[in-house]
Amino acid sequence: ETELELWRSNEAFHLIVIATFGVSAAGIAAVEEVALMVVNENWLPFEDIHELRLLEKLSHLKRKSVKGLRFNLPRDAPIVSVTLPEQKPAPVAMFIVPASAGEEHEQALAEMIAARLEITPWVWRVAEGDIPRLP
Repeated sequence: ETELELWRSNEAFHLIVIATFGVSAAGIAAVEEVALMVVNENWLPFEDIHELRLLEKLSHLKRKSVKGLRFNLPRDAPIVSVTLPEQKPAPVAMFIVPASAGEEHEQALAEMIAARLEITPWVWRVAEGDIPRLP
């Protein structure tokens, strides 16, 4: 439902349907799982308007970035939204904490950051205001 709402909000967005399927012994193909993914005009996937804003700002900087994808993680679990692998003195992992995030989310985020001390964290807590200064 979220993906459809995002897709309908802007004509420049695209909706990608991703599916896995199998073929039965009788030779009949059947879809097993279906997922929707919204992408912007540059075909970069995004989960919400905040992530879209981050992607837009990064695209203007013309720096190498790697977009993280959720795959099998629940929607409320923290993920690295974008990585800046060539940032100096260390790569940067960019996190967006939604306004609705609770203590569990913050604890999981702290554990993720602590597990990779060689990567500099950048965190945007949406509830605290506008996007922070980019690294």
